[in-house]
Amino acid sequence: TNDVKSFRPGVNHLRKFLVRLIDTVKGLFPAATVIFQSCLPIRGVQPHIPINVVKFNELLRGLCSENNCVYLDCFRDFLSNDLCEENSYLYHDWLHLNKRGVDI
Repeated sequence: TNDVKSFRPGVNHLRKFLVRLIDTVKGLFPAATVIFQSCLPIRGVQPHIPINVVKFNELLRGLCSENNCVYLDCFRDFLSNDLCEENSYLYHDWLHLNKRGVDI
């Protein structure tokens, strides 16, 4: 998540690291089911940060599909009812989840 919210716009530079991670895990544990969870919505001081989270989730979803991994999409569960911003009821400080957010 820290790389997703870094000041570098875009997320394609993370693709090679994710592919290497998938290959390594599958090589070490060939019978395991590899599961990835989406990044949750976060508020950013830079305008590209929320966009990067969405793009990262799209990248991750595609890689999971290509590599027979499971993708758990939790992103929408942490949005407000209008799906436009983070649900402040679930966050302690707009980045870290509070007890209600963890309980989901």
